Amino acid sequence: MLAYIARIDASSLEVVKDKEVTNVSFEELAEELPEDSPRYIVLSYRYTHADGHVSYPLVYIYYKPETAATRALMLYASTLQHFGREGGLATPYTLTHADMLTQSWLEDNLNKFAS
Repeated sequence: MLAYIARIDASSLEVVKDKEVTNVSFEELAEELPEDSPRYIVLSYRYTHADGHVSYPLVYIYYKPETAATRALMLYASTLQHFGREGGLATPYTLTHADMLTQSWLEDNLNKFAS
């Protein structure tokens, strides 16, 4: 799995790359996320559909930990849709705890829209 993690630079207020990780597991990716600061995450994920065919969707995740400052949450929420549109991404899945980021969580969300 490939993951691109973006953050908002506090001084320029621009969305910038925080990290890019390759061949990462869900557990390793969760460890890359800060405990108290939001992030945008874009995953390239190998997804096997119920009928057996395989696709590689770009998955957009809005990580907003409950411990983040209100100002940071408001800043990220205000640019959430713009970042998605600019990247050609679908509606983001919201993640509030890094330890929730598992294969089961992701596939449950993907299955909601797979039909």
